[in-house]
Amino acid sequence: MFEYAKRRMTWNGYLGIYADEGAKNAYKKGSGNSADINLTLVNMLRYAGLDANPVILSTRDNGIPIFPTRNGFNHVIAGVVIEGTVLLMDATNKIGAVNLLEEALLNWNGRLIREDGTSDWVSLNPGSHAQENTMVNAEIDENFALNTKVRSQFTGHYGLRHRKNFGGKDEQEQLEAYERRYSGIELNQIQIENLENPYEPVQISYDFEMADGVERVGDKVFISPLLHLASQETPFKSEQRRHPVDFGYPWKDRYIITINLPKGYTVESLPENGIFTFGDDLGSFKYLISNTNNTIQISTEMVINSSIITPDLYQGLKEFYAMVVSKENEKVVLAKI
Repeated sequence: MFEYAKRRMTWNGYLGIYADEGAKNAYKKGSGNSADINLTLVNMLRYAGLDANPVILSTRDNGIPIFPTRNGFNHVIAGVVIEGTVLLMDATNKIGAVNLLEEALLNWNGRLIREDGTSDWVSLNPGSHAQENTMVNAEIDENFALNTKVRSQFTGHYGLRHRKNFGGKDEQEQLEAYERRYSGIELNQIQIENLENPYEPVQISYDFEMADGVERVGDKVFISPLLHLASQETPFKSEQRRHPVDFGYPWKDRYIITINLPKGYTVESLPENGIFTFGDDLGSFKYLISNTNNTIQISTEMVINSSIITPDLYQGLKEFYAMVVSKENEKVVLAKI
């Protein structure tokens, strides 16, 4: 029903908790405001025998509704209760999925309105992390350039973001857009899969040469093992913060990087392994590195478990990010045999 409603009806760009066209007229016309479309979806789900009800909410730019007043809400979506769990759906978003709302809708709580007139608050926060899983294979050639192949998978809100950014673009436009994400790389090719299927991870494969990833000083070679994926600076530079830090949603980034070393060189020193944590399970960073058979492998995992970090925790977040950035930019040192 949800996928059918997305395909059958097109949002006209207007938000509302009241239908403009009416469910029947909007369905016949194939378009309407957010209430027209999502109330039609609620009726479809009820017809299918599901416990479906409207969920009214306030978008982020409309503020947070502290009390359930009509003026405090500007959008309506559908909620289906299955085994005590509310599944949220917004048929105005053609690249959305069940329980995958636009970031602009992730605004604390919505209000589920039942047919008998009763209502309850419903959390709009995602129940799972947006995830990036990236594998990198790099080889240092005789000219000390890094020939690099990358394959990434993006799920949840990461996948939704990539569908918005890359959907409808040709390969050259996708390549140029992805190059802008990272400084100092020029992609040879890019392949993006599953942009049309919100229930599968977005998969991105690309390769490039990185001329400045290796530095030679005499007989020593210095490598930044996270290559183009290392954070260059912390986003948190202010001494104080009066407003919460809003990440939008919890997220988890995992990188596994394998670097084949050049002939005639051996590892002189590696960064130390490390685990950093922030708050009471609010965030963590793991860094593991090893050297086997002239191949370096690095594994990192960065996790933020809360979308909102309150101002009283800002100093801890700032220190955490400073440690992460410092660790990501440590060097591997090679010595000539």
